[in-house]
Amino acid sequence: MQARRRSRYLLIFSLNVIQKDDKMQYIMNKRTIIYLFFLFLISPQVFAGNDFSSGMDTLYFEDFYIYSGINSDRERMIADNFNLPGFMPYSKGQLVNNKNGDNYHVFKTFFTVSDNCRNKRLTLYIDLFDMPVIISLNDIVIYKRGLRPQTDTAYSTGEIAASHIPLEAGLNNYNEKNTIVIEVFPQFETSSLPEISIAEYKYNAAKVFFKNLLNIYLVLAAQFLGMLVAIYHFGSFFARGCKDPKYLFFSFLSFSFAIAYSNIGFSFDFIYYIVIVKLTRSFQLLSIGFYLLFVIESAGLFLKQKKYIITIFILYSIFCAAYIAVQKDKAAINEAFSFMTNIYMIPSLLLCIIIPITSIILKKGYMMVPLLFTTLIVSGASLRDMLRLSAETLPFFWYAPYSFLLLVIVIYGILVYEESSLFKNFKRYVPADLVIQLINQNISANLGGKQQELTVFFSDISKFTSIVEKMEPDRLVQDLCVYYESISKIILANKGTIDKYIGDSVMAFWGAPVQMEDHAKNACLTAITVQNNLRNLFTHWNNIGKTPFPTRIGIHTGNVLVGNLGYKERLNYTVIGDTVNVSSRLEGINKIYGTEIIVSENVYDKCQNDFEFRRLDRVSLLGRNEGMDIFELISLKDGIDKREKKINEYYETGLKYYFMQDWAEAFKYFSVVIKNRPDDKPANLMRERCRTYRKNPPPKEWDGVYSQTIK
Repeated sequence: MQARRRSRYLLIFSLNVIQKDDKMQYIMNKRTIIYLFFLFLISPQVFAGNDFSSGMDTLYFEDFYIYSGINSDRERMIADNFNLPGFMPYSKGQLVNNKNGDNYHVFKTFFTVSDNCRNKRLTLYIDLFDMPVIISLNDIVIYKRGLRPQTDTAYSTGEIAASHIPLEAGLNNYNEKNTIVIEVFPQFETSSLPEISIAEYKYNAAKVFFKNLLNIYLVLAAQFLGMLVAIYHFGSFFARGCKDPKYLFFSFLSFSFAIAYSNIGFSFDFIYYIVIVKLTRSFQLLSIGFYLLFVIESAGLFLKQKKYIITIFILYSIFCAAYIAVQKDKAAINEAFSFMTNIYMIPSLLLCIIIPITSIILKKGYMMVPLLFTTLIVSGASLRDMLRLSAETLPFFWYAPYSFLLLVIVIYGILVYEESSLFKNFKRYVPADLVIQLINQNISANLGGKQQELTVFFSDISKFTSIVEKMEPDRLVQDLCVYYESISKIILANKGTIDKYIGDSVMAFWGAPVQMEDHAKNACLTAITVQNNLRNLFTHWNNIGKTPFPTRIGIHTGNVLVGNLGYKERLNYTVIGDTVNVSSRLEGINKIYGTEIIVSENVYDKCQNDFEFRRLDRVSLLGRNEGMDIFELISLKDGIDKREKKINEYYETGLKYYFMQDWAEAFKYFSVVIKNRPDDKPANLMRERCRTYRKNPPPKEWDGVYSQTIK
């Protein structure tokens, strides 16, 4: 019965295909008779697929008839209940439109829903339309996009979201004919009719979600991300003193990406959509252009001509974008965009492939490898989308936005890697803690400093001049690099700041830029560790015939001026003051006493509970008038045995008598030290002074200070 009913509907519908003359008489020709006979034979089967029953998941509407005319036909079509003569079978092909933009197409089909589906929540799925559209079900308008609300006059619309509409009772007739009428008002669009189907709510809801997720929501998120990246790198360009154009070009690329696909990420159902079309097409063009500029700037090629190449290409890009922007309608914009694709986008993409390959081959620019592969992905995605556009078929989702998002992410990763590499290189010249502190506290590197108590460390190679004379320059440089590395790693590991390398000397300090309470302790620990490591290194060097670098160290704690010194274009984070001079003199005075590490009384006062010291003497350092007690730093606390500790106590007892000018008693104690440690140079030195002063006593006002006369 249903098949007969459908055949009757089809026969009535097909009679409307026959043209009427002015006298309302049917003109029957041979073609019409054959067509009617054919329809009569197949009518029971034509709409057999448009029957939704309880065992089906989805009913796809495929058997449409189409009427093609002009906009003025709509009034007559509505008056005749969409039964005007002229409907023909629709074969899912592209639409044929008038070039003047006055186009009107009506699609019509029938379907039935079995009565046993009343308890199912059925919905009508409507895919994306890229032209104004009205969809009616059983003479009730259920969907309208791209038309002015009051007059229903058409204007161009964007790709809106997929949707689905519930087929409630009253809207859908069960076990009876239901009629779907789709009116479209293209200006020049020739896209085929998108998917229209019926399914249960859960199926269509999932389909709508994933369709809109890929075409709208993720693209919208990508646009938002692109805009944030654009703002960040635009600021980074100025933060770098406007001297690295890569950041500017990448910022413009990210901004262009956000604008270029806004017609996909948003639904523009309003009368100014043509302005959006101009913007999106222009910035799709510019996004490729800015990417090419970034590639040129990053490739390390065209160093002399780069400025002129970039200037000319920017002017050419502006001209091409402006050519699109001055077009008046969507058809003209698309024609202009197609033309610019051939003369601008395709050559630019080819250059984005050729330049990285050239850089990789000639400059070993391996950072261009990810750009090359990403460019190939962008090119492939753009080609696929352009082919779909040229075929006027809408894909499940567009590839180009996601390929450009991948491009933005890859470039962002490259810039982050470059910044990381820059930081690694930068901290070889500037203390890493200082850089981190400046970044975290948002402090500008300005001229100036402040008074602060720090501990300063000086090291120097003993008899370096004679060593240099005996070594080949290349070997000397290699050995010095190993030597400096050994010392520097220990300094940094103990939170020290390396100030500078001065010939064969190393200057470092503790307590800035990161403040610490135990800066003196860290400096002493560093000195002991350095000497222990150097002993192991020099043992190895002796075994392989290399010359060791005996090292002396001086440490002093005191107030210094610490900060950025120099001038505004070239700063040096350093310390200056008497404390620096004292630590340098303490290093030099090791020559006199034959020691490895000498520290000041200030250091001793702060660290006496943590390390083993021996009080050596009271000296007036070169360039200073007042005397100061100096101490030999020996080891960590309890790092020497009881015998060695007892010998050191004998030395300090002898020193006490020495300051009391009891030369005989001092001589006795120093002699005990020498008896147990014959090579103890401080004891030998002090015993010799006792012998001298016993013969030629110093003045009565003598305070025990020995004046340093050599560095």
